[in-house]
Amino acid sequence: MDFLKERLGDKYDEFMELIGDTKLKIDDGSIQIPKSRFDEVNERRKKAERELEIIKKEKMTDEEKLQKAIEEANEMKAKYAREMAKLKASEVFVKAGLTEEEYKDLVENLATEDEEKTIKMAEMMVNVLNSKKEATEKQVKEQLLKDTPKPPTGESGEENLTIGEQFAKQANEVNSKKVQTLWD
Repeated sequence: MDFLKERLGDKYDEFMELIGDTKLKIDDGSIQIPKSRFDEVNERRKKAERELEIIKKEKMTDEEKLQKAIEEANEMKAKYAREMAKLKASEVFVKAGLTEEEYKDLVENLATEDEEKTIKMAEMMVNVLNSKKEATEKQVKEQLLKDTPKPPTGESGEENLTIGEQFAKQANEVNSKKVQTLWD
C-alpha cells in the first residue's frame, strides 16, 4: 500500500474511502479464478457427470445391468460381513474387560470379511494382554514383598530390632545406670 501513497499523495485518503473494505493484491502473474466462477463451473461438471451416469445406465444391456447389480450386492455382502466381524471382535474385547476407548482402534484394523479369523485374532490379542497383565501383577507383587521389611519375631531368642528400637534400648541401658531414684 505504500506504493499507492507515493503515487496518490494527498488523494490517498480519499481513494481509500472510495474503495472501502476492498482488498487490493499485487499482481504476481499467477492465474486466479474468482470463487463464483469456480463454483459455477464445478456445478456444471457435477451435473454433466450425473447425466453421463444416467445415459450409461440406459445404454446398458440386461446382462450388464444384472452384472452391476451382482457386483453391488457382493460389495454390500462384504461390507456387512466386515461389520459383523467387527461386532464379534468387539464382543470378545468387552468380555475381556476392555473399554471401547481401549479397543476401538484395534477392532478397525483387525476386522476382515472372515468372521472366524477376526474372532481368533481378537482372542489371541486378549490372551496376550491378559498374560502380560498377570506377569506385571506378579512382578509388582514380588517387588513389594521384597521391599517390605520382615517383622521381628518375639518368641525366638534372637533380637530382630529395627535401628530405632536398638537406639532406644541402648539409650535406656545407658540412662538406667545414671538415674538415681528417691530411695537411693
